[in-house]
Amino acid sequence: MDSSTEARTNHWCTYGLNSPIVIDDQLFADVQKITGIKTKKGAVEEGLKLLLRLKRQEAVRSRRGKLKWTGNLETMRLDNKV
Repeated sequence: MDSSTEARTNHWCTYGLNSPIVIDDQLFADVQKITGIKTKKGAVEEGLKLLLRLKRQEAVRSRRGKLKWTGNLETMRLDNKV
């Protein structure tokens, strides 16, 4: 790690099973300001949840137009009336 990176990332966190990660101080300050998240653990957890959600959406979008649907939409709509 070069000295410029070291100056920006001088806080270590442990997450889960003692997995140290380096979090950029300015990045975390920006996250705190915008989200109100108070802890680095909270910020990491929210970031991981968002990444997972985005990747799942990406997987669904990749199937667009590739799945074949058969059936009668009008009949299906009529069957669902209460």
